[in-house]
Amino acid sequence: MTVYGPLAYEALSRLTVDRVFVSADGVTEHGLCEASPEQSWLKEAMIARAAEVYVLADATKIGRASQQHWTPYPARWVLITDAGESVTSIFSNHSVTILRPT
Repeated sequence: MTVYGPLAYEALSRLTVDRVFVSADGVTEHGLCEASPEQSWLKEAMIARAAEVYVLADATKIGRASQQHWTPYPARWVLITDAGESVTSIFSNHSVTILRPT
């Protein structure tokens, strides 16, 4: 279940957060891949209001670009994933910190 649209954007415009944790349909070197423009815009608004951005994605989401709507990454972000280095190497030119669960 998702809440998005004018009310969600208005609520976000009045908040600041230390950390935001988001997921996506796909995580590529181009950004977060989403099913709808509303989902993409909402994540972009959430990312803009956060001091730190964490993207949670299992190995099946890395490199997956099956949807047509995109959310760009902030200048610095953290990827939390179970994907190995060979899969996450697509992010080598990005300012990303990769954390893997132990």
